[in-house]
Amino acid sequence: MKFFTKSITRKLLITILTPVLIMFLLMYVLILNNVEKNMNSQADTIIKEGSEGMSCQINGFFLEHCSIAEASAANDTFKAFFNVVTPGVKFDETSQYGEIKRQLENVVALDNENIMSTWIGDIDSNQVMSSDGTVTGDDFNITEREWYADVIESQGAILSEPYVDVGTGKVVVSLVAPVHNNNALVGVFGIDLSLDQLNEVMSNAKIGKTGYYIFLSKNGTIIYSPAQDYILKSVNDLPVSENAKKMISEGKTGNVQYTSGGVSLHGYVADIGDTSWKAVSSMPDKEYGEMYQGLKVLLTTIIIVIMILICVIVFVSSNSIVRPLRKLATAADKIAEGNLEVDLDIKTSDETSLVADSFNRTVLRLKDYIAYINEISDLLAQIGNGDLNIVFNQAYDGDFAIVKEALLDTSNMLNNTLSEFNVSADQVASGSNQVASGAQALSQGTTEQASSIEELSSTVNTITEQIKETAENAERAKQIANESGVA
Repeated sequence: MKFFTKSITRKLLITILTPVLIMFLLMYVLILNNVEKNMNSQADTIIKEGSEGMSCQINGFFLEHCSIAEASAANDTFKAFFNVVTPGVKFDETSQYGEIKRQLENVVALDNENIMSTWIGDIDSNQVMSSDGTVTGDDFNITEREWYADVIESQGAILSEPYVDVGTGKVVVSLVAPVHNNNALVGVFGIDLSLDQLNEVMSNAKIGKTGYYIFLSKNGTIIYSPAQDYILKSVNDLPVSENAKKMISEGKTGNVQYTSGGVSLHGYVADIGDTSWKAVSSMPDKEYGEMYQGLKVLLTTIIIVIMILICVIVFVSSNSIVRPLRKLATAADKIAEGNLEVDLDIKTSDETSLVADSFNRTVLRLKDYIAYINEISDLLAQIGNGDLNIVFNQAYDGDFAIVKEALLDTSNMLNNTLSEFNVSADQVASGSNQVASGAQALSQGTTEQASSIEELSSTVNTITEQIKETAENAERAKQIANESGVA
């Protein structure tokens, strides 16, 4: 923790970057969640519209040929022909055979690029004749054809399940329309459609950059897929996730997320008109989330750049604060070492300049204090040497004014005391001289009477010596007092 709080720069980085980073992370999560939902919704819409657009195109293709089949089924020539043909009568044995063949060829000519052949089937005679003139044999049973039950059920044109034409090897589907006469089903009219052109359209159609379409029949047979190995196989037999299989088998439509061959896909299942066939659009997950991932990378880059810029700005700003502080710290170290020769030339537009100015004033004040201390020391030395005539040259402010007054009071007190000592010493010396003079006169007077008062003279001499000794002692006291006054 000390590492992060040891310097102002680190503190600023932590205190600024932490809330900013938290704010950006919250914004990052909220924006990405919202954007992801919106972009996924847009992607689903694109997939849906693409799938529905392709289903409309396929349905248009079938409707066009379904109209041809239904129009041909309403042809009176075919209705009359079915009335002529009875069980046991072959198509090619009738006089209308040539006309029927020509009529069938005319229908082929309407779109010979997609219509491989046309044919008619008579219910009661149980035979089928195609546009190339071929007529089925006795072993043919029209009621066993897969499309027969569907025609009976729908009472309208139906699409057969796809199959491979034996002669051409092409994937073909039959459009079968019922032929009614007096509201009774008498036969059918069929068109065998090649799906090559339709598959080519689907192969060229893309959803997004890598998305594609799958074309399914009513029973889930794959008519077209970019994976050629899947064509004409049931979706139930392919490595497709169960949710997609279930959706298709139940005839449902809508967006679906599934896997195929281990690849995660997003798609949409759309009905092709009323055929129960389906067009499925598929887009790989990578492309599905490409825009979101791109925005995510962009947003991440922007946040990183902003954080770097904030770091640079904080670093530069903190240095503009720390640099003057380092100068102040260096100056403080010099002062702590006793060096007051510091000059802080710091010019900033913030409070640091005020601190520097205060620091300079403090240094000047310390210099004044040192001058005070030096003068006081000199004056104390002067007093110690016996000179009590002290003079202050500095202007003492604050607490030092008290020291000045105390020294002055002390000096005056010592002067008064020493003066009193001098007076006392002078008085003692004067008294001693008088005693000495009296004693000397007395000694001279008694010399004349030495004989009579020898003992008294001796006593007086002793007294005289003591008085002289006292006088000498007083003189020395006076000298000591004078010396003390000089000191």
